[in-house]
Amino acid sequence: LTQAEAIYKDIIRLDNKNPWYINRLVSIYDYKYKNIETMPPSEKETYRKKIEELTRKAKNSDPQNPLFILNLAFFLHKDQQINEAIPLYEKVLEIDPRMSEAAFNLADIYRKKNQVNRAIEYYELIKQTNPNQKNIDRALISSYIQTQQYKKALPLLNSILEKEPGNFEALKNISAIYSQLATDSFNLNTWNTAAHYYKKTLDYYPKETDLYEFYIQALYNSHQFDRAQ
Repeated sequence: LTQAEAIYKDIIRLDNKNPWYINRLVSIYDYKYKNIETMPPSEKETYRKKIEELTRKAKNSDPQNPLFILNLAFFLHKDQQINEAIPLYEKVLEIDPRMSEAAFNLADIYRKKNQVNRAIEYYELIKQTNPNQKNIDRALISSYIQTQQYKKALPLLNSILEKEPGNFEALKNISAIYSQLATDSFNLNTWNTAAHYYKKTLDYYPKETDLYEFYIQALYNSHQFDRAQ
């Protein structure tokens, strides 16, 4: 690492505007910052400042390159400089909406700010531009349930259950959603659907005893009195 650091410093002295070499030097500093456990706090802070300075320099050397903008946004986000990170993530998506890392991090920021509807906007962008992105369906389902957009969550839950019929979280969530929709609408058929999914959940997970109460309630409300006994 020490030799690589010296080489990149020499290259940057010859060409101090090439963002790729600057970025590689940042990678070395970042590795040292994260992995040298014996480093004194004052030295760690020196490396943190070097990383910030060079990450900003790389971004300013190529201000329309989304990779360097994203790197600076990542650094500022991790450094709790959230308000400065937000417009950089937005700039990345303006240049290339397919860069889902920026959208995921914006969604994370807005969820922590309890602005879940704003987070959903970015999750939906990811679903549109990168539909196979790992965990995007689960993030959307959780957000839709939190904001009571139950009917938007249902197709995603059904999609999970088509691939994983015994997925506990999906079964539990779809049961609860139909139970809530039935409560809101007083619809007998919806109560029947809720009962169906509670039964299916308990067929897979009979030891989840806290669900029996909800299953029995759904049976009563769907007028399946004999089965509720």
